[in-house]
Amino acid sequence: MELFFHIAYFTKNIPIVNKLQKILLHTYIINKIDTSKENFLFYNNLDVVSIIRDSIRSTFTKLIYLCADYSELDERVLSNAEIADKIIVCLPTMQKLVESKFPNKTFLWPVPTSNEYSSIKSISSHQISTLLSQIPKPRVVYAGFKTNRVDENIYKSVANKMPEVSFVSFGSKNLTKYKNIYEAPWLEKHEMHSFLSECQAGFMPYDLSIPHNLHCIPLKLFDFLAEGLPVVSSKLINIQDFNSLIYFSETVEEYTFCLQKALHEDANSELRKERKKRAQQHQTTNLTHKLDELLATLVN
Repeated sequence: MELFFHIAYFTKNIPIVNKLQKILLHTYIINKIDTSKENFLFYNNLDVVSIIRDSIRSTFTKLIYLCADYSELDERVLSNAEIADKIIVCLPTMQKLVESKFPNKTFLWPVPTSNEYSSIKSISSHQISTLLSQIPKPRVVYAGFKTNRVDENIYKSVANKMPEVSFVSFGSKNLTKYKNIYEAPWLEKHEMHSFLSECQAGFMPYDLSIPHNLHCIPLKLFDFLAEGLPVVSSKLINIQDFNSLIYFSETVEEYTFCLQKALHEDANSELRKERKKRAQQHQTTNLTHKLDELLATLVN
């Protein structure tokens, strides 16, 4: 049996080229597989699925749709889910939503993360050293772009209440500063882990008025946990089982209180060790048993 992972994106179908799209895509797929063996297709939002439905159904033994993020059950999701033998989801709330339409087809997969945090963060750079020299401790970090993700009112209000703390996010071309709020250039993964190892707390005040944010399980959460960092977060629906490891908040006052508490955590506490263990559980090398479990449901 061979597993064929194919994640593709195509523009919306143009009627005049539909036939050509079908021929090209089907030819591409056929050339990538050994048709004498069983083949499983893992796909993620094939926008031309309606065009190649019959072809891939007859070519592959099983079809597995990867539906990792939260989404409404719109036409795109439904067309991909309808032909699948199994639908992999990473969010419990998405599992409930999909199962309401497609009973007994979903498979809940833990959010996978990087394998080698320790070796990654050991690689530093001049850029990291320069950034750290310009951003004083204590450093509270949102390891990503804030646009359309963070509640800016909460972020700025909390920063205003804690002027002695440096609040750091990423996305600018060069390091910018406004009072104690810093926006740094985006870092490569190994550089980000090196940077996080020099921070004192993770900060995730998501804008919960956006459904995608409310339901997400941020990958940056596992980056924080891998460093043992205390994390102060909004009450995201799908991370409630992390409540023993992170601080949940709703109001500016709660965020401020929890960050102050987080910044005074013992650097050698058992809680930090527990966070690291939880992050390790989501490393891809520790999730191979889940793949075996999935394949068993498809073969049997």
